[in-house]
Amino acid sequence: MTLRTHLAGTICVMEWWRWVLGLSAAVFVALVLAVRFDSLKERPGSTTAQALRTIAPYTAVVPVLFLVALVSPWWLGSTVAAVAGLVLLVVAVSD
Repeated sequence: MTLRTHLAGTICVMEWWRWVLGLSAAVFVALVLAVRFDSLKERPGSTTAQALRTIAPYTAVVPVLFLVALVSPWWLGSTVAAVAGLVLLVVAVSD
């Protein structure tokens, strides 16, 4: 089962597992950012605007990791998704 898209005059075939790896890595990193935002927001004397300004530059990581997992070999995409999941686990446990 493949997803075919027309890209610059050629047919690009992407396997379903590439999309799953990319999406899972993006979701894991987005959840890490959400947990970090929540912990920044709950600090004494901190405001929501300060937490947003602190976390905003890191939101660029989400689409980059999605693309890396999407176009990389299966072992690299799996590693990216697994590392993102482990970071989410560590952040959730420590918070």
